[in-house]
Amino acid sequence: MPYKITLTGNFFYICGVVDFKVFTHQEYMIRNFHLPVRWKEGETVRAETYNGFVFTIENAERIPISDAVAKERYYHLGYNYWSCRNFQFGAQMYLNQDQNND
Repeated sequence: MPYKITLTGNFFYICGVVDFKVFTHQEYMIRNFHLPVRWKEGETVRAETYNGFVFTIENAERIPISDAVAKERYYHLGYNYWSCRNFQFGAQMYLNQDQNND
């Protein structure tokens, strides 16, 4: 059954992190679900979780996540920080915002 919500704002992030104790590290990294999007009229993003849940978001485009900024600026915080996709996304978006304000 589809579930529809109306969002306001420019960005939306769906995070479905699985229980680390249940899976091996490799399985854990594959099964984690991250779907950051930004508003873009006329576009649609569709993504499926490892267990078959499907997200369809209209008027949105997917934002790719890179670990580059997190590793470059925050490596000293350790693996648990710069390997986290939520943290990576926040670091790259903060850098993009910071660069746009120059």
